[in-house]
Amino acid sequence: MAVQSEMNAVVSALRSAIGNDKKQKTTLNKIRDAFKAVEANELPRSEMVERSVHLVDVISEIVASLYKTRPRPTLAFCAVAMRWLFKAKLEPTLKGGDEEDVKVWEDTIFRGLLQPILSIIDSEDQDLDLVGNTMYGEICGIMRSPWSQGFGGRFARS
Repeated sequence: MAVQSEMNAVVSALRSAIGNDKKQKTTLNKIRDAFKAVEANELPRSEMVERSVHLVDVISEIVASLYKTRPRPTLAFCAVAMRWLFKAKLEPTLKGGDEEDVKVWEDTIFRGLLQPILSIIDSEDQDLDLVGNTMYGEICGIMRSPWSQGFGGRFARS
C-alpha cells in the first residue's frame, strides 16, 4: 500500500531528525510497534480495540514531546499517520458499515492524532503556519471524502 510506504519514509525521516538521542529512538520504536500492531486486518473486535487503544496511548503521549524538539517531522508524521489510519482502517470500515468498528477508528484518529495537535495549537509554543500547512490538507481530504457523511462519534464533531 502506498500510504504504508510513505509512513515508513516519514518514520525514517523522523528517525534521522532525532539523530543519536537514545530516548527518542526508544520513543520511535514504540510508535513503530504500535502501528505494526494495528496493521493486521480481520482481528477480533476486542483485540482490535485493545491495539487501537494502545496506539492512541502511545501517540498521544509522544506527539507533544517530539513536537517541542522536532516540530516539522513530528507534524509530517501525524499527517501521514492520519491519512494511513483513514485509508487503511476507517474508510474500509465505513464501507463495511460496522458502526462499532467505525467508532473505534474514529476515536483512534481523534484521540491519538487530532487531540494532541489541538493541544499543540492551544499551547504558547506553536507555529500555526507550520501546523496549518502540514495538517490542513490531510484533514480536508478526510472531511471531503465520500465517506464523511458516515462519520459519527468524536471525529464528526471535531
